[in-house]
Amino acid sequence: MKNRKQYPGATSYQDHNGKRRWRFRKGAFSAELGAAYGSEEFIRR
Repeated sequence: MKNRKQYPGATSYQDHNGKRRWRFRKGAFSAELGAAYGSEEFIRR
């Protein structure tokens, strides 16, 4: 049985300064989460 992702649709990437950022994408909708993974602010967004 596969483990499910805790936050499906959330992916990380490194910006041009090397900082890890998080983004949520579903279909044509995209939103920057921009906080530490799993933090209260991350979950709220």
